[in-house]
Amino acid sequence: MKKEILFRGKNDGDWVYGDLIYSVNENQHYIIERTEDALSFPVDEDSVCEFTGRFDNQGTKIFAGDLVAYKNTHVGEVKYKEGKYILISMELFIDLYECYDNELAVVGNIIDNKI
Repeated sequence: MKKEILFRGKNDGDWVYGDLIYSVNENQHYIIERTEDALSFPVDEDSVCEFTGRFDNQGTKIFAGDLVAYKNTHVGEVKYKEGKYILISMELFIDLYECYDNELAVVGNIIDNKI
């Protein structure tokens, strides 16, 4: 199965989704929407997150930086470490690909829900 390559980032307080590019001349990251118009939006570098290829129990795409509840008990942050996406908190350190979708629920993210 091939993982969809997708990024998101904040532009003027709103999330935009698409492909990520970086302009060296402008020292700026951009997200280019995957629409017919292919609009590009400058985004805050610290807000850029990549799609993990996983979905939660509601079909919501899980991105690095998301806060995810595991089995409706422990909440952890999704991070990319050692070549894989992990769910990490004080109680958890688990490979995201070892979890079933119905065990995961996106409850926020580290950008909108400062932790």
